[in-house]
Amino acid sequence: MAMRILDIPTTSISNVKRSPMEAFQKADQEAAGVYVFNREKVAGVMLTQKQYESLNREIEELYDQLADLMAEKRLLKENVSTFTDVEVRGAIATAPLSLMKKTGGNNRCISLNGHSIQRKIMNSLMAAKRFSSIKRWTESN
Repeated sequence: MAMRILDIPTTSISNVKRSPMEAFQKADQEAAGVYVFNREKVAGVMLTQKQYESLNREIEELYDQLADLMAEKRLLKENVSTFTDVEVRGAIATAPLSLMKKTGGNNRCISLNGHSIQRKIMNSLMAAKRFSSIKRWTESN
């Protein structure tokens, strides 16, 4: 069996110390990470910011796909137990939303059924509620 030689960009740790930008330029030109060697062993891989963000985005997409597949697998199993909102959250699930602004210094929070939450979260909840109301209205018409 013939040994495969990989055509990957490499540099030494000494070169990185002298001019780190050269390693980034090489990574950009080759559209691949540059392997940094220290005494004939890989010490690390240098990527451009664009390459790093692309890898992170791809990883997140793969995690989302994995979560979807795991959920699908669970749903395909027999004897799947499902629970209603009331069974999970109890009486709070059916209680009406009561919003009260508390004004104390610079901390402005909102109380939702006795639970204090931040304004951003409340805005997200209200937007989701408006969206579901609009969706129900458009589906009924």
